[in-house]
Amino acid sequence: MWSPKQQRNGARSEYYDNMRRLIPGDRVFSFYASRLQQIGVIQDVAITANRPREFGAAGNAWANIGWRVPVYWSELPRRLHPAEHIVMLRQYLPDHHSPISPDTGHGNQCYLTKISDELADEIFRLIGVTVQQVININQGIVGQKGIISEVDSLKEEEIWNDNSIVETEKETHVKARIGQGQFRNNVSGIEPLCRVSGVSDPQFLRAGHIKPWRYCNNIERLDGNNGLMLAPHIDHLFDKGYITFEADGTMLISPHVSSEQLRLLGIDVNREHNVGPFSEAQEAYLTHHRNQVFLS
Repeated sequence: MWSPKQQRNGARSEYYDNMRRLIPGDRVFSFYASRLQQIGVIQDVAITANRPREFGAAGNAWANIGWRVPVYWSELPRRLHPAEHIVMLRQYLPDHHSPISPDTGHGNQCYLTKISDELADEIFRLIGVTVQQVININQGIVGQKGIISEVDSLKEEEIWNDNSIVETEKETHVKARIGQGQFRNNVSGIEPLCRVSGVSDPQFLRAGHIKPWRYCNNIERLDGNNGLMLAPHIDHLFDKGYITFEADGTMLISPHVSSEQLRLLGIDVNREHNVGPFSEAQEAYLTHHRNQVFLS
């Protein structure tokens, strides 16, 4: 899914803001042509991205930069026309930002809005299936290795098709994307250990980008200041936006992750965590991470 970040007049939009509130595993319905036609499983958090070229001239009314969220879509076995069931659905519709009119059941002018579990359950009851049955039928279980691998392979394909990178450097950039080769060496020279866990053995550390690889230029992709050596579980939390850092080293923790799960991962939310100050060069990348990746 893709949306602008704000309205054309610069005002915020609840529908666009909702893109930033999605987390992996959330489910969304696709509603078009007056019918619910697909269900999607969110694969990752929102990132800044250019407007898709597929929009063509129809997308000229929107800004060039917006939010993009990867979704695994599955066809519903039966397309539901809400207008035919509005008497039953009406009681579950939200008072504000409703996706459909409580009077007619026709779609309202909106993009992405939150619905209750009760409304979702009623929709599946009317369709005659459960959400898990729909996902299983289409082999779109969240976190399935094949889905993630497909996303990774597309990223690597982008490198090989990028004419701005000379052929002799493309392999270097592919390795940089997955934290290997020259990028890893550049990062480890600045960050020899995981600041959070204290792990220092290189075989148990990952070199991850602070500013996501996809939004870096060729210099930033290999810049050691744009990386952290982190233990795998810490790298995951940082990469997905569940934690980030201030310039002085203060760790910020997202409210979208359970304190109990963090405790099991070795992070106590009841005390302040400071991992030590970052350099000015690192702070430039951390600013991007706090503003564009962190789930505040």
